Amino acid sequence: MHSTLFANMMRELRLCPAYGHYLDHVPGQTLAEVNLMSMCGLHRALRGALVGQFAMVELTSFTRLGPAGQGNAQGLGLGPAAIRFYDEHVEAERGA
Repeated sequence: MHSTLFANMMRELRLCPAYGHYLDHVPGQTLAEVNLMSMCGLHRALRGALVGQFAMVELTSFTRLGPAGQGNAQGLGLGPAAIRFYDEHVEAERGA
């Protein structure tokens, strides 16, 4: 479901939803966070770092903004697919 919502949002924003499409167009630092989380997940000795990284990502997540964040999305002129993608993240946060 998440990948479908993401692809719909990308299309609505007139971006290519294909996996890895923009990989050659972004600097390496863009992938650093995901690479760090993968590395920590693969090495048991780094489990504490993995938990800390996930906590930091969640604490700084845009979904913590709740309705204010949704208002910002609408204020930016994002369409219904982008707002639906955002809403799904807010709902997942509430259920977690």
